[in-house]
Formats: sequence, structure tokens, C-alpha cells
Amino acid sequence: MGARQWFDVHSFTGVFAGVMLFVICWSGTVATLSSEIDWLVTPELRVQPFEGDINWDFVVRAVRHEFPNAQIQILRMPQYQRSAIEVAIKRDGEPRTNVFVDPSNNEILGVGSMATVQRFFRSFHRRLFYPNPLGIVFVSLFALGLAVSIVSALNFYKRWWTKLFRFKPGKKKAWATEVHKTGGLWALLFGVLISITGVWYGLEATGLPHFLFGAEQSSSAGTEVGPAPALTINELTTIAQRARPQLQIRQIFPPGSFFGEDRLRVAGRGDDYFLRDHANSVTVHENGTLVAQQRGADLDSFQYWVNMADPLHFGTFAGLVSKAFWFVFGLLLCGLCLSGIYLHGKRLSRQGGLQGRAYKRGTCGALILTLIFMLGSVYPGVSEMLGYLGTHDPQLEDVPMAYGVMTFIIGWVLITTLLIALCYKWILRHQW
Repeated sequence: MGARQWFDVHSFTGVFAGVMLFVICWSGTVATLSSEIDWLVTPELRVQPFEGDINWDFVVRAVRHEFPNAQIQILRMPQYQRSAIEVAIKRDGEPRTNVFVDPSNNEILGVGSMATVQRFFRSFHRRLFYPNPLGIVFVSLFALGLAVSIVSALNFYKRWWTKLFRFKPGKKKAWATEVHKTGGLWALLFGVLISITGVWYGLEATGLPHFLFGAEQSSSAGTEVGPAPALTINELTTIAQRARPQLQIRQIFPPGSFFGEDRLRVAGRGDDYFLRDHANSVTVHENGTLVAQQRGADLDSFQYWVNMADPLHFGTFAGLVSKAFWFVFGLLLCGLCLSGIYLHGKRLSRQGGLQGRAYKRGTCGALILTLIFMLGSVYPGVSEMLGYLGTHDPQLEDVPMAYGVMTFIIGWVLITTLLIALCYKWILRHQW
């Protein structure tokens, strides 16, 4: 294929994926910092700096005193020095609820639903609120479109590696063209990473990779469990930490949660920073016997990749620093989508609007399908977020969703809707 044909492929991909790809990239960009945004907009999550050891027995006691009939499912370590402990509880007939606890004095600061900024953007970016696996596969197709767009651009933009620092709009080349080209080069590696992991999510949702390559991952077991008095959560956590001193514990699953009535599991970051927390864990019987361990280093190559995709896609592997980098490059990808839409609109104007060659390649059809899919995600999105709200508990009637969370989500939706409307107006303005 020649440069002209590669350019046509690049343009064709941009036409069909442009607006939707912008929405997906835009939501993913916000998703990288969604936990930090939750901290900003949820007062109960903010505490005075704390650096001491947490007494988990006191934390559990305080939560059980406030919610005597609740099942404590997860104890989350504070993300930062100024973050509260998050305790996920489950009550009969109610969705899971977050309880915020001050680590310095074990005071209950408040309660909140799972309808958070993090949850909204995670679900929207991953599957546009459509059911699994259909929604994930659908979004993954746009990651494939991003990959095709990158490959085609590199094939028609000759000697691109020499133009990283060249920005010369001039009179013949519009500034938008140079911004699009230069920005694309700077976002090249990031775009490749996002497209690879995005395509992977679609394949993973089908179950095919796990069927072909997955195997039950064995954990290194401890000694046989024998009868003995049950220990406290503090004591069990200490035993787990001694078994893996290098493990940075981030989550505690107490007995009676997800791993058995008599087992406690801790999970967190090991020596491999590019893995999800669940890849490194220690399970302890309530009598203090070590039941099992899982290390990232013990995973086979397939399982290692499975647990590495999320940290690479969302940039969580180095905390706030890597998240900030992913946010900036995510904005750059969004800018590339918008500048590509702008350039396509200019091209439509030059080629005769409704009768032009660029229009006949499906611009209007792509816009209509994008609008249909976006409107189709509204109902399942509202239904999913309402499903997280616990309105039947008198303690939660006043705070079904944090006001700041609701304000941020509504603001983002309005801004995104405005940007989409501007894209449609720009593309269609010369066609009638």
C-alpha cells in the first residue's frame, strides 16, 4: 500500500471511531484519577495526616457497634496520609456500603454508597454501562480502531521519528495539522499501550484466552490447619505480614467475608509493581495457621499478563506519580481525537459536503450510530448507579450519594455532551 492508501485507512478509521473514541479516552483519562477525585469531593474521606499503626480490632469494633447486623467484607488501607480507612459492609436487603473511619482515633466519619466517581468512570469507560461481555467487547473494538489508526499514520507519515521536535505550521500547513501530527508522535507509545491492553480486555471478556492458556494457579500452602482458639484481626494480620515482610498490605478480607468463615486474607503490593494487588496475597486460618500464599513471581507468563493489564492501562503501578502521567497523556489522546474531527470537518468542506468523497465514506452514518450507542447507555447507566444506593436504611436516607460525587458526575456528563454537540456541529455545518 502506498502513502495515499494508508492515509485513506487513517481517515476512514477516524471517521467511524472519532467521536466515540474521544468519549472513551476522555472517560478513561478521568478514571485514572477517579479515586483522588473521590477524596476531593467526599469530605468523609479526608482526615488529618496519620502515619502510625492501625488497630484493626478497634476499627472493626467501631463499625460493628454502628452496624451490628452488617457483614464486614473488606478493610481498605488508607491510600494517602490524609485518607480515611474504607470499610465495605453488606447488610440484608441492601447494596454494599462504605463506612469511613478515622485511622487516628477509630471514629466513624460517615457512610456512603458505592456510587462513587471511581465506580461510575470504571463502568462507563470499560463497557459504557452495557451488560458484560457485550459492553466490554464493544469498547474493545475502538481500541482496535486506535491500533489501526496508529499503524496507518506511521505508514503514511514518512520519517516520523525525525519530527518529534518539529512544529512548523507555516502558511500552507494549518496549526491543527501540525498539532495533530506532533501530538500523535508524543503520544505514540502511550497509544500503543492503551490499544494493546484495550484489545486484550475484549478478548478476555470472551473467555477464549483463559480457555486456551489459563490454568488454575496454585498457591504455596502452609501447614495443616488444626483446632485452636480464634485470634483477633490484628494478630492474624501480623502473622500474615511476618510470612511476607515485603508485602505492602492494602486490603484485608476478614473471616466471614469472601474466603471462608474461618480465614483471613491480606492482599497488596509485592516486589512486582506492575501487578494488581490480588496477585500478591497471604491467607491465614483464624487460629493463626498459614493456609496459603500467592506471589507475583510464582505466576506463569499468562497469569502475569492478566494481572499486569490493569496497572498498565490505568497507570496505577507507581501511585499518584504514574497516574498523573497517564492523565496528561490521556488528555493528549483526547486532543488527538478532537483535532482529527476538526481536520475531517475541514476536509468535508473542501470536498463538497453532501456530494463530497469524504462524506460518501460514511461520516453521517458513523455520527448517527455513535449517537444511538451513547443514548443507549443512559438508561443502563442510571439504573446501575441507582442500584448502588441504599435508601431503605434510615442511617443512609440523607446520604445515598455524596453531593460532591453527584455534582462531579453531572458536570462531566454536561461538559462531555457539549463537546459531542460541538463535534457534530463542526462536522455537519458544511453539509447542508
